[in-house]
Parts: sequence; C-alpha cells; structure tokens
Amino acid sequence: MLNKLKEIPLCTWIKVSLNAGSPGSYAKIHQTDIGDWDKVWDGIRNAVKRRGKCTIGVQCVVLPENYMEMANLAFLAREAGVDYFVMKPYSQGTFSIVQREINYQEMEDELEAVRQFSTPTFQVVYRKNAVKQESETHHYDKCRATPFFWVYSMANGDVFTCSAHLLDMRFCIGNLNAQSFQEIWEGEKRRETWQMMKSFDIKQCRKNCRMNQSNIYLDELAHGIPHMNFV
Repeated sequence: MLNKLKEIPLCTWIKVSLNAGSPGSYAKIHQTDIGDWDKVWDGIRNAVKRRGKCTIGVQCVVLPENYMEMANLAFLAREAGVDYFVMKPYSQGTFSIVQREINYQEMEDELEAVRQFSTPTFQVVYRKNAVKQESETHHYDKCRATPFFWVYSMANGDVFTCSAHLLDMRFCIGNLNAQSFQEIWEGEKRRETWQMMKSFDIKQCRKNCRMNQSNIYLDELAHGIPHMNFV
C-alpha cells in the first residue's frame, strides 16, 4: 500500500520499534523470521521516501542481548534517512509474567558513545533519566495523573485509564461501542476511578510509568513546591 502513495497522508510522525541491531538479534528478540529484518528496513526506507511532512524515528528498548548493537542500529537508522533514533530502558511491568532485573550502569559507556552518530539532520536520544528512574522508588505517595491525563482504547472498545492496569476492570471507565468518548469521560465510572485513586497503593504500579514525570510535577504542586519552570 505504501508503495502506491506519493506521500504519507494525515500523519505527523511515525516511530518504529526495532529492538535489535542485527538480523539474528531481531529474529530472537521479536520472535520472528530472520528474513523479516530486511523487510522492516525496506519499509522504513519506503516511508522515508514518501514522508512528506511526517517525522520518522526508530526506537529501541535496550537489553543485555542488544546493547552492543546500538551503534550499528544508529548507523543504519541514519543511513536510512530517519530523523531520530531513541534508546530507552526496559520498563518492568508489575504484573508481567516475565520479570527481569537489568543493570544499565554496565552499559552506560557503550550507550553514551552512540550519541556520536548525531548530525544536524539526525538526532540520537539516550533516555538516561528514564534509565535512572527504573531503579528508583516513587517520589510521591499517590498517583494524581489517573484518571485525568490519558486513556487507552482497547480493540474491543474498552477504555482504560492506566497502561499498567490494562484488563483490571477497576480502571475501565466505559466502552466506545456503547458510549461516546465525552459520555465516558464525564461518566460515573471515571468519577469512581478518581475516588479510588485517592487511596490506591502505588506499590502495585511500575516504577517508571508513562505518568511518572507528570506525577512528580503534580506532587510538587500539591505540596506547594515551586516548579523549576515557573521560578
């Protein structure tokens, strides 16, 4: 389909998750055929040719199995013509079947060195703060972001207020097949979730969730601490 388009329509950005820097690692980590590596890069190059005003990036979850390949992945992304490359930590889900403890300090020198691939038209982003936060406890006593700042819509239409608690029906505030989004957002189930979060034990939550930085700011605001941007 993409090959038939002169330009990617109605899209401001695309970010491709590509968690390896070689065909072998890609097949192992993504649990797919080794030949899919070339298909992915063909797709990325085709997207670059037709991007129009669309920003295109590649991101990688850094793992012990792939961190030595990050320089090669950055090089390939730059040569393909994408706009940026992001290295991010593995975020451990509290209820995930897979539980991993990863020491990113052992990888720091290698990951910092990948920044050298940045150019005026290609940016390498190493999410060092996110890496640090994966090993820290929460800086706040409660989640003030849920159910206010974001939602997830599932394939069946269910709307959840937190990614760390998908399929936990306490966080489901409605279904788009039965209600409009406005009805869901202004509805009773969302109010019930708000009440629940006032006493919800965040030890049940992952350490570095999407709302972590928002919660740090909201906690400072709640305790009267001037935010650095406003000082």
